[in-house]
Amino acid sequence: MQQKSIISTRERKILEQKLSLMFSLRALGQDYSAEYEYVKRKTEELIYTIARSWLLISSDNIAPIYLSIQPNLERLIFSFRISQKTDYISYLTLIIRTRARAIYIRQQEERNRESIYFNSFSFRNWAGELFAPEPEYVVESFESSTGAREAFYESKDKADRLTFTSLKECFNAIVSHVPPAKQFCDQKLSRIYSHLRNLLCRRNFLILLMATGEDFSADILSHLASVLGEDEEYLLAFESFRHEARLKLKRRQEEAREIRNHHYSRLAALANAYENEGEPEKKEELRILRDKCIERLHAKCSSIAQLKCHLSVRDIAKLIDVCPSTVSKAIRDEKEKLEKILSSCAET
Repeated sequence: MQQKSIISTRERKILEQKLSLMFSLRALGQDYSAEYEYVKRKTEELIYTIARSWLLISSDNIAPIYLSIQPNLERLIFSFRISQKTDYISYLTLIIRTRARAIYIRQQEERNRESIYFNSFSFRNWAGELFAPEPEYVVESFESSTGAREAFYESKDKADRLTFTSLKECFNAIVSHVPPAKQFCDQKLSRIYSHLRNLLCRRNFLILLMATGEDFSADILSHLASVLGEDEEYLLAFESFRHEARLKLKRRQEEAREIRNHHYSRLAALANAYENEGEPEKKEELRILRDKCIERLHAKCSSIAQLKCHLSVRDIAKLIDVCPSTVSKAIRDEKEKLEKILSSCAET
């Protein structure tokens, strides 16, 4: 099915413009609330439209998908990268497909547990027993009490990602989770998955990811969640916090480039004035100013070359509250272990 049946060319163009403007204003620290509200509204509409028209999911099954995505809609929007080749609608399609698959697997597991329970020995023994219903005042008290139903049905197995206020909290939540044993068709993935079930290895692997200088796309985050045995939402939160930490470095680079461009424009103007000046005294003054501008331009180019767009060891240590030496050792050890796993799989 073609994309124009989902959203018109004009609406698609407006959405892309709003996205680009929103990220630009956010990077400059300016107000982007109007653009964000438009993108949020269109995203909510597209979640239903994509799931219904492209993925052919029934309306009854769309509701759990929407309810699982809606609380995390802000991070989902800001996790999108305009620099990637994937457009926004394809990005949403991947997220919805992944979420639908996870919900289907969870529902299937719940049905299997119910089937095992209803076919158990204890249930067959008590199947003919008649139980009196609870008194009405008990039910009314339970239904009317504030937060009673939420507290009763709240799952304790999974922390709410919206409570994360820093990269350190998200980092510790992923590290502390021990996934169950699992086998992949690919021997290499099975070895890496078993390796990352160890808490120390998980910590070192996440530190290695933090030191990476590139943004992770939705596809990469999905693969990382698979090998870590973690929910993809945690990886989205991790990438969002990591991206925010790297924004300061990018802004520093942008400011340095603006200063460099200013020096270059001033040098061009001084060189032009020097060539056209006829008086010796003024020409000498222009020569001195031109030489100083050349020195400043070279110094600024050298400083830009030394600036890094990835988090340094000290930056990572400060974010997760550990010693810099711990970060250096974690990166070095994890690289060696992963290379050893990959080389051993290649030999076999």
